[in-house]
Amino acid sequence: MGADIFFAKKMATESMPMMFNLGNDSDAEEHATTRFIPLLRSIPDVRRKFTSSPHDVTKKLIRLIDDSFIVIQGVENPKNFDGKGICYLVNDDCHKAKKGNLGKAKSRTGDFRRKCKIMNIAQGGVAGDDMDIEYRRGTQEAFGFRCPKCDRLQAFEWRTSEGEFCIKWDKNETTFPGGRWNYDEMAKTIRYECSNPDCDQIFRDTEGDRRIQTYDCGEFLPPANPFAPRDTVSITWNQLCVPWVPWKEIVIDWIEAMEAYEIGDSTKLMNFIQRRLAQNWEDGEMRFKMDDDAPQSDYELGDAWPDEKERFLSGDVQQKGGRHIICVVRAFAEDGRSRALWAGRLESFEEVKAKQEEFQILGKRVGLDCAHDSSEVEAACAKYGWIAMLGNDGISWPWEDEKTGGKIQKPFDSGKKVWTGLGTREQAKHRFCWRFLWSRPVFSDILQRRLSGKSIYYGVPGDIAASSSYRDPNHPDEEKFTSYWPQMRSWQKINKRNKETGVEKPLWTRIGKRHDHYRSAELMALVMAGIAGCLGGESHSRTESQS
Repeated sequence: MGADIFFAKKMATESMPMMFNLGNDSDAEEHATTRFIPLLRSIPDVRRKFTSSPHDVTKKLIRLIDDSFIVIQGVENPKNFDGKGICYLVNDDCHKAKKGNLGKAKSRTGDFRRKCKIMNIAQGGVAGDDMDIEYRRGTQEAFGFRCPKCDRLQAFEWRTSEGEFCIKWDKNETTFPGGRWNYDEMAKTIRYECSNPDCDQIFRDTEGDRRIQTYDCGEFLPPANPFAPRDTVSITWNQLCVPWVPWKEIVIDWIEAMEAYEIGDSTKLMNFIQRRLAQNWEDGEMRFKMDDDAPQSDYELGDAWPDEKERFLSGDVQQKGGRHIICVVRAFAEDGRSRALWAGRLESFEEVKAKQEEFQILGKRVGLDCAHDSSEVEAACAKYGWIAMLGNDGISWPWEDEKTGGKIQKPFDSGKKVWTGLGTREQAKHRFCWRFLWSRPVFSDILQRRLSGKSIYYGVPGDIAASSSYRDPNHPDEEKFTSYWPQMRSWQKINKRNKETGVEKPLWTRIGKRHDHYRSAELMALVMAGIAGCLGGESHSRTESQS
């Protein structure tokens, strides 16, 4: 609406070329026909400038009798920014713009640089995109309020920089009966607390309180970038300050986003941050759970576990900077419950063998990733009686059902005998290993459900950092990512659009180039448990990745 009014005022009082870019071309056409053109026709000072020709008012272009015009089109299409110079430019839904499009649109104002005005409008996008860059060039002002009780000036925030939530609600037997939210009862407890810990000012989600907070107490914070050019102003505000958006809706969105986030799906959290909080999404969003946060644990390294049935050693083999293997030892109970017994970095296959003997693990319960330097890994597996593991993007492989004689689907194949050809011809007949393909997406779902407590017990010792932390000489500046928990949080599940079909689907995606070796080792431990029959039933069940 602000952009519509801006253009209406300029068309009524001036005679300059203008451009209105919204989302994509179809968004622009719909906005022009349903809102923008009807608004212009309703304003006498604008309507009288329309020509008598119906061809001069279309959903893409409006020509006026004073030879001025306004182009209406999509900001997403890079082909839309060639042509005549523009004096007044509005780019709406800038988060949809292809990289470089805002710069191309701005270049259209070159003939009017001393007079032109450019307005960029967007919800939160992705850190580093065109809109983010433009915003950081400006003054970076945030709309907030001054507390009527303590006079602290503060932005409308979901939580403070110290991690305290400003919006709060109660979780008790009334609001959360039987482990499920009663949203109507929960909404009665929602309140916004002043960010000053010494102040007890509370705003409730009522029309009166919301108007006082936003209209009576509303104020802009000092610019975060006070040395920005005086003619480049950037401002942000979020839905917390909008009186007609109930906080109940925002809180429900947050609860659902965190429930999805706990099982690895960060799509809803990304939407919450971008749409509700008007902030940019950063790949690998960790602002609500720190990388090195360790959940509470009920045991320590070395504790005995009487429920143990099988134990496995799995390792992610790395070649860069010299061979080394990031390994995990995990024990499983018969029903699928498990505990990590050790995690660390080993420098050779011989050290893996020594660790196997230390924990008294059978050779066929040791698995190594053979994606890199597969021939040497398979040779080591053949030598020591281990199995080779190879992750795959497939979902399932057919197995023969021993009970019915039919076929069932499992998220790993039945194994393939791989000959390594070592030794003499006679010796070579007995030098082979078994190699198993396994589904990365399926076991990623299983791992995340167990880590989040949504499935079978998945134990990690409270002192896992004692053995897992290591220094990687190839990445000396990334030491904080070489311990267990940061690597376990190195992948996220977000919606990805298929370029051919246009269909969006949640896919597991690695966060940048973060280390993920412990995560890979833990995935392989789950696979081996499935092969051994102690995964706990999920090796047969239909998973989220299959639906």
